[in-house]
Amino acid sequence: MTAPRNITRISSRFEQRLPDTPDPTPGGNAFIRRAVSGTLALAGLIGAVLIIVAATVPFNSVIDATGVLEPASRVVLRAPEAGAVRDMLVRAGDSVRAGQVVAYLDTLALVAQREQLRTTLALARSDLGRTVASLPIDSAIQREGIVAAEATLTQARSSLRERLAEWGRGAADMDSLVRTWRVGSHVALDAAVSQVRGAEAALAQRREALRQLSLRRFDTRRGQDALDGAVTELELLNERIRRAAVRSPTTGVVLTDQPERSVGAMLGEGEPLLEVADLRQWQLDVYVREQDAYRIMTGDAVRAELPALQADADVDLLRARVASVALVPEMGQESKVATTTTSQSRGYRVVAPLDSTALARVRRDRLKRGYTARVKILTDRGTMLQLLWRSLRHHIPTP
Repeated sequence: MTAPRNITRISSRFEQRLPDTPDPTPGGNAFIRRAVSGTLALAGLIGAVLIIVAATVPFNSVIDATGVLEPASRVVLRAPEAGAVRDMLVRAGDSVRAGQVVAYLDTLALVAQREQLRTTLALARSDLGRTVASLPIDSAIQREGIVAAEATLTQARSSLRERLAEWGRGAADMDSLVRTWRVGSHVALDAAVSQVRGAEAALAQRREALRQLSLRRFDTRRGQDALDGAVTELELLNERIRRAAVRSPTTGVVLTDQPERSVGAMLGEGEPLLEVADLRQWQLDVYVREQDAYRIMTGDAVRAELPALQADADVDLLRARVASVALVPEMGQESKVATTTTSQSRGYRVVAPLDSTALARVRRDRLKRGYTARVKILTDRGTMLQLLWRSLRHHIPTP
């Protein structure tokens, strides 16, 4: 009898703890149906609102990436000539003006070559001037000599004619006689014929000398051309010596770390010497994966924040727009200029110049090259359904 009593006591206590429920009457069933119907209607309304929002409200697809703050305009100064760095006039962080001399290359060999060329040029000018000045004089002397030789020949031929007349040969052809005469044929005529022959040879020699003088005019012109070439070479040497003073092509700030350490270093022509940047304009260099690069278009909006400036309350999100998207080569020639540029071995490089309005609210001295930036690139724009459909089309392979 004790066990049934205990069971009855426990059952009564359990019934006291249960919540009150409506009686299973027709009125109670109607309340349950109304509650279920209301819940389903509310869920359907919420689903309809979500579908309408997904189909009509536009959204942006966002790519999260990490970037680096870089000056938008950077110029690498290269050695215009092969040689050693003699002087470095700037240090890292120095401001430079366009046209300012920032370094000197060693020009000792060029200066010695220039002085030797100047000496050679002075001697060539002296010789050419003497030749040009003496040419008219020599020509006049040769012409006078020709006149004298012609007179001597005329006198010798007259003397020969008299001798021929004395010996009964006045009718002989004198030119033929002079050409064919053999010395020893007649003692009295030998001397006269020899005088004619000597006068003719002297005249021919004078005429040949005058002809050689006319050829010297061509030598003079050739010497003048060689002199002009030497002058041009001297001008090139002067230009090379002038270019040994390396000048900054733009106004900006020296970015190269410890440029003074390059003093004494040998540089080949075209090798980097310094890097100068204009700090009035900045850009974000963002590196993205190949899977994301296809979604980025020129003109896409970019939002970025700099963790280094988060403590500044007046620094808001920086705004930019994509200017270019380019493949980063796997291997590139490393610059010998010491910089802090972040390099990537693969992927795509996105360049986004910062908006000048956003930069106006930031003090320029707070921006430093190499700051890390957390970047959001706003790419595709469309409804949620459209973005979902584009993503499915890209990721699901077509049969």
